[in-house]
Amino acid sequence: MLIKTAIAFAVCLLILAALLILGYANMEKLLFPSPKGNANGNLKLKSGDALLDAFFAEGTPGKEVILYSHGNGETLETMRSFPEELARCGYSCLAYDYAGYGASTGKAGEKQAYSDIEAAYRFLTEEKKIPPSQIVVMGYSVGGGPSCYLAEKYPVRALVLLGTFASATKVYFPAGLPFDRFKNAERIRRINIPLMLVHGTGDRIVPYRNSQQIARNSASALTVFYTLPGGSHGDAVRFISQNPSLLTKFLESKLETSVRL
Repeated sequence: MLIKTAIAFAVCLLILAALLILGYANMEKLLFPSPKGNANGNLKLKSGDALLDAFFAEGTPGKEVILYSHGNGETLETMRSFPEELARCGYSCLAYDYAGYGASTGKAGEKQAYSDIEAAYRFLTEEKKIPPSQIVVMGYSVGGGPSCYLAEKYPVRALVLLGTFASATKVYFPAGLPFDRFKNAERIRRINIPLMLVHGTGDRIVPYRNSQQIARNSASALTVFYTLPGGSHGDAVRFISQNPSLLTKFLESKLETSVRL
């Protein structure tokens, strides 16, 4: 009996080890399926060896500028209407395709995503001469990963996370796994700027508990969490499109303490 139990336990360990190895090898492919598409931007960004397709929508001069990182199944071709909507509300918006996405060259991955958003930030601060105190970093789903990275490493006005996960593996495993990526819930402990979260309780792609964990860990003195009862994954973005006044209200709160320089 003990031998059978030991064999069964060993088999379970082997299966677990195989799953861990498989997960480690394929995590970045799962995070970044890299859909292709036509060029839909109006500028190019250099990110390491990659050339990114990007789109800058002009809003009201002097108003906040949004640096937007989209979800992993999108390209500029499918989501360009969102930055255009933000611009109509007065917010200039820079959106870009990750390396390997749409018409962008290169290969997507966690480290590459950090390089991509840094390239977008450099464009805003160096070419457009936009002060960091006007830049609002906004990320949807996987886009919350590079957004949290930038908000920790560089001065920005505020951080907005839409349907973002606590970390890549915590989407399905609350405790996380060794080959984790984009540890947003841990990174948020070191980000002391205004934080806005939007998440639907009916999200079946990134469960609602992910944003709850990020909110619990937030180091910000101003954390605003909009819960969408029964809302799906995509409802987080639609919420911003349909309620721009709430974004304005958030950005006008605690104005003097909103910038980390």
